[in-house]
Amino acid sequence: CFRETQDHYWMDRGRNAIREMEIWTKECKWNFENKLLLLSAEYHFSIGDYDKATEGYHLSITSAHAHRFMHEEAIANELAGYFQLERRKDLSIRLMKQAIDCYQTWGAREKAKTLQQ
Repeated sequence: CFRETQDHYWMDRGRNAIREMEIWTKECKWNFENKLLLLSAEYHFSIGDYDKATEGYHLSITSAHAHRFMHEEAIANELAGYFQLERRKDLSIRLMKQAIDCYQTWGAREKAKTLQQ
């Protein structure tokens, strides 16, 4: 990942994914909005724009929930939890608990167990 390696290959891949997702979101907002918001949040996290990252994670979680994509809501909560780990531990714990609940509701019990450890 770019945050660990600073290898611009990964940043270019991320930007390309965002551009493609923007096109798909215009075609079908219902299916792709939360994914675009999550990719954007991860991009902003990678470049150190933490305010935009925070907003992006929140909007992605909200969109996934509104569109009933339980598994994508779980992923967004999990990634937001990792993001907040060094900023707001209390919020990170709450996001991880929400991710666990979503994974369990979706039926991904083993994934939920790995997060609980």
